[in-house]
Amino acid sequence: MDDRLVSVIMPCYQAERYVALAIDSVIAQTYPYWELIIVDDGSSDLSSEVIKPYLSNKMITYISLGKNTGVANARNVGLELAKGRFISFLDADDIWCEKKLEKEISFLQDNKIPVTCSSYYVIDTEGQVISRRHVKSIFTYRDMLKSNRIGNLTGIYDSLEFGKVYFKQMPHEDYIMWLEIVSKAEIVYCLQEFLAKYRVTVNSVSANKLKTIVWQWQIYRYLGLNRVSSAYFLGWYAWLGLRKNAFRIVP
Repeated sequence: MDDRLVSVIMPCYQAERYVALAIDSVIAQTYPYWELIIVDDGSSDLSSEVIKPYLSNKMITYISLGKNTGVANARNVGLELAKGRFISFLDADDIWCEKKLEKEISFLQDNKIPVTCSSYYVIDTEGQVISRRHVKSIFTYRDMLKSNRIGNLTGIYDSLEFGKVYFKQMPHEDYIMWLEIVSKAEIVYCLQEFLAKYRVTVNSVSANKLKTIVWQWQIYRYLGLNRVSSAYFLGWYAWLGLRKNAFRIVP
């Protein structure tokens, strides 16, 4: 394991329109020690053709699964191949700002912490910023139960501390993974800078609010919370979701 290396896991499904932008944003990072593992989850569009010219870059690995298995499995396949001490994620329709890795790795090392994240922009299908998600500088596991503070495209963790944390085959699989990590870390310190751009499309989970409420209840029950506790945290989740949409921040 290379102690400087960041493994970037990128699941790709039907992303021919955006995947080049995502890959370019990794290549443009000012932090030089990274590997990009692209897992094509059975795309039937031209995603593989868009990706092909990048494969001359020895820092990029491409795996095709042949059929669609779901984003959790695609990320897990990438995790199996990861050689880096640090693990991060970028979906094929999202974008990193060029100093994302440099700033997060410095923050981890300077503060001797095993996990961090950052604030981020929300963009539309054309790449225009439509809102900002400003994340609290410090939060706990209990805070995470009230609302997911970690945008998956901004999170990074030290696998020496947690091992490789795999995704469950459940809705909101990224949220469940970060809950597992935060439950062990207890406290997370977050960079306030906006270091990534999350793209909202018609297929984005965040575009279907009713579905996310149902999934959130299922997560609480999966975690072993009783009905009273589940209802309590679901109330917080719904309220903070309304505030987030109204004020364009994550409180």
